[in-house]
Amino acid sequence: MPGPPEGRRNEHVGEAVEGQRSEGEVAPVLPTRADQRAPWPRGAVALAWATGPAAAYVLLSLVHARADGILSVEVGFSRSLAFWVGAIYLSLLLWGFLPRRPVGWYARRQAVLPALLVGAFGALVCGGLAVAWLARHGNVTVALPVLASIATLGLLAAYTLHLAGRAEGDS
Repeated sequence: MPGPPEGRRNEHVGEAVEGQRSEGEVAPVLPTRADQRAPWPRGAVALAWATGPAAAYVLLSLVHARADGILSVEVGFSRSLAFWVGAIYLSLLLWGFLPRRPVGWYARRQAVLPALLVGAFGALVCGGLAVAWLARHGNVTVALPVLASIATLGLLAAYTLHLAGRAEGDS
């Protein structure tokens, strides 16, 4: 007799030991093919869920600015700063809350890959807006502090994640 379809509850699991199971207990869910794949590493899951939502927010914000007729290089650049700062802070937050080996739905390929793609597209758009803004504002006294603060924030966040990873390896 063939087994139940993948992903369906198996009502016949443990019938031989029926006395050991309480009446209200539900049989375990059988793993599907997607569950059997190796989960994504913690860093990739954190990167996907940090950049994906941040990029979605910024891209929708840019679409809204375009619909209102106020989209310019300055508006686009200022809104793209939300991507960089948001992604950095979300990555720090996620690194603290994600388990060492994420295995939930949020770590599956079907969830991580689209978030990474949206995040990569957002990084490309926001990077393009930064280059356009720098080309338009050749004034070093304005551009340098803005870019230096973003770079410093990114480097400090990366170093924090590096130290957190080392501390977890010791425990």
